[in-house]
Amino acid sequence: TKIKVIESFRFPTIGVYYNIEKKISFDKIKLPQHAAYEVNLSNKANNFCLKKMKEIGISKEDNFVCVHARDSKHANDQGRREFRNADINNYKETILYLLEKNYWVIRLGQSSNKKIEINHPKFIDYPFSQFKDHCLDLYLIKNCKFLICTPSGLRSLAVLFNKPILVTNVVRLFQTKSANEFSRTISKKPFWKKNKKLITLENYLKLKYVYHHMDYINNEIDFEENTSNEILEAIKEFSGLLENKPDYKPKANQISFRNFMLDSFK
Repeated sequence: TKIKVIESFRFPTIGVYYNIEKKISFDKIKLPQHAAYEVNLSNKANNFCLKKMKEIGISKEDNFVCVHARDSKHANDQGRREFRNADINNYKETILYLLEKNYWVIRLGQSSNKKIEINHPKFIDYPFSQFKDHCLDLYLIKNCKFLICTPSGLRSLAVLFNKPILVTNVVRLFQTKSANEFSRTISKKPFWKKNKKLITLENYLKLKYVYHHMDYINNEIDFEENTSNEILEAIKEFSGLLENKPDYKPKANQISFRNFMLDSFK
């Protein structure tokens, strides 16, 4: 419709923008039980995208991975919540690692600030290619082996399609949960603006919830991006999990961290 509406109409924000009159004990809050449905593209859209994939050179037998690092170009929001963005060049080593493992790698986005300088027959810098198409965006995320991304709208599509996701450069730790048992997240490192001192993850989570609220603009806190090496080490662990198909149940340290987060949230 192109009608401008506030974000609370476009995103689910129950319990964020208003008070609930009936109070309930935190420990009595139950997770909703949702029925699971598979989301598919129409035959027409699927056939269109298969032709596009053939143009790119990717066959149905090829494994491909998608990468997306949010920047200010698409939403034209430079200077507004810059902590949501990430430098695509910090993903270069990870892309090269995946190419060595014989994956096709497609860097997603309809528009981006800068190209990534990789000259490889199996790498597609999609925002700067002739293959761009909104329908193909859906197909790529639906059919990729997994997605590496920052918190963004494309992550939501991967959640819809129930894909394994490695979410990088996470800031809102209480709001960015793993999409499924295969998914993992790594976070940016918070620091105080006034003295550039890093805040440990434990102390950051212990801060009042106002510091974690989706509308907090971080006048006091900023965030250091994941380094190239941090993203590379994360993808080595993540891709290893998927390729070796081990037991995905959380390990003791993951359970401990989850309980710590729940206690902090409470």
